[in-house]
Amino acid sequence: MITNDIVSKLWNLCNILKDDGVTYHQYVTELTYLLFLKMAKETGTEDQLPINYRWSDLENRAAPDRLAFYKLQLIHLGSYGSNLVQEIFANASSFIKKPATLSTLVAEIDKLDWYSVHREDLGDLYGRGSENKVPFIAALSLDDKGHPMRIKLTPDKGFTLKAVAEWAQNNLMPDCYVYSDGLACFGAVSEAGCHHHVIVAGGRKPAELPDFLWINTILGNLKTSLGGAYHAFNFSKYASRYLAAFTYRFNRRFRLDTLPIRLLVAAICCGPRPAKVLRSAELSC
Repeated sequence: MITNDIVSKLWNLCNILKDDGVTYHQYVTELTYLLFLKMAKETGTEDQLPINYRWSDLENRAAPDRLAFYKLQLIHLGSYGSNLVQEIFANASSFIKKPATLSTLVAEIDKLDWYSVHREDLGDLYGRGSENKVPFIAALSLDDKGHPMRIKLTPDKGFTLKAVAEWAQNNLMPDCYVYSDGLACFGAVSEAGCHHHVIVAGGRKPAELPDFLWINTILGNLKTSLGGAYHAFNFSKYASRYLAAFTYRFNRRFRLDTLPIRLLVAAICCGPRPAKVLRSAELSC
């Protein structure tokens, strides 16, 4: 079973969970928790988790009692285990209402052939594997009054611990405070010396997430900007260019009058470049 097969099977479970009133966003949150527990077992890293609160303990519970144990397990993991585990499960809760629903999810995840997939490839789960969708990290800095300053939009191969750790080391200042949603991979910012705070967003509307007000607003503006500027575009191929253009304008919005001059100076100072370089918006002239 290749990575795409696993991604497809896991997303098909979302249709089953609809009968339990679990929304798409809530399913992503549940999937994050369950996959973290399962992959800790598969990769031999369960020593990060407290004894009696691991994947096998959840799997071996009697079906009628499994949901009650799972909810207690989430609460327990938010206070015990490694620092990474506590960050991921901080304020964690489950949206599943029926024990049978959780049992189906656990059973289907356990049946998958995890030995045929590379762990770093699992980032496709959060991009849903679409050919024209590219996962990217969006980070926004705020001033002391909570107003947006600058944004960073970086295309990424997938939401993996390794990718996020590398991004954080290259783009974040040590000792800064990072607020993210409940995806497990964002806990890796701690490796760059950042203080990480998790705000689980699953199922809640943007208006119910004041901490993400500005980033949600800006991402909405990005979507509108792309839709209004291009009748058709190849995001999978040119994502870095689209995102870099938006980022350039946003981060210089306080001095829009200087943009034409800055562009002229850059064009004059930039010598001949091959097409490969010109098409890479992330490379400086």
